[in-house]
Amino acid sequence: MRGTFIKSYNGVVAGTQFVGTTIEAINLLREGIITIQDFFEYPAGKPGLVMARLTRPADTNAYLAGDAINASIATPVDISLVNMGIVIGGGGMITELGVRTNMVALAGNTIRIYLYRLAPTSLVGDNVPLTQLAENTQKGGFYIDITFDPLLAGSDVVLGHVQPFASYVCDTASSALLMRVQTLSAFTPTSAGWIDFDFTLTQQG
Repeated sequence: MRGTFIKSYNGVVAGTQFVGTTIEAINLLREGIITIQDFFEYPAGKPGLVMARLTRPADTNAYLAGDAINASIATPVDISLVNMGIVIGGGGMITELGVRTNMVALAGNTIRIYLYRLAPTSLVGDNVPLTQLAENTQKGGFYIDITFDPLLAGSDVVLGHVQPFASYVCDTASSALLMRVQTLSAFTPTSAGWIDFDFTLTQQG
């Protein structure tokens, strides 16, 4: 089990490396000290970082839960995450996703990002309920939820962080993924507010 990272073990913090043998791990399992969910293998590959920013329109129209957050009302666009693959048709795993925004009303609230390897249909503008079609699930369509932290006193941004360990594969003709953003919480946004996304990756050819 060398090279295995555990989520928890007798109070040891997440991400600590387990350096015991497979037999030792089996014994810990038998004794009930750890469970099968407590450890996982990091995939081999090249570490990478992909960053993107979404800037919404210059208005303060309130969002309802389920609405799309987009850069435009009339001419919406999907966000292109370039270089997710180190080669055309490559893939990997999203090990961490960090977000930050100047829309402090998102503190304690949750957004959902959808990732696609092919351009999905039924794109809607900002502040419109986001739709999901069966055909789009064939183009990727898996999602990651991120809840923002509480707003710290005196701060003008809020942060969020999740470790999804979500695998992905780019299209055979691309090294990018496409992203759509949805709020799962009602909130009133900042005019021209932005959300930054930082994807920490293990990329594989």
